[in-house]
Formats: sequence, structure tokens, C-alpha cells
Amino acid sequence: MIPSNLRVINIGLRLFYQSLTEQKIEAVHVNWEPKPKLEKDIEDILDKIDD
Repeated sequence: MIPSNLRVINIGLRLFYQSLTEQKIEAVHVNWEPKPKLEKDIEDILDKIDD
């Protein structure tokens, strides 16, 4: 059984957050996306800059 005081942290898809709030479920949305995949040579350059 789901407790009546359910609170949700939604990470990523805003559609899930909107669905929860429409159902009167307390929710917080975190706008997050995974880091894009870089080409190996660009990734190597960025790694050198980061050091």
C-alpha cells in the first residue's frame, strides 16, 4: 500500500512530474540530462584541460 503522504523527486522527464502533480502528489522536478557522448579526440583534449 502506498502511504498517503507520498513525496517524489523526479529526475529527468518532465512528463512524469506533470503526471504526478495532476494526481495531487507532492513532487519536485530536477531538470537533468546525461552528459552527451563526445568523440574520443575531443574527450582527450577536454581531459587535458581539466587536469
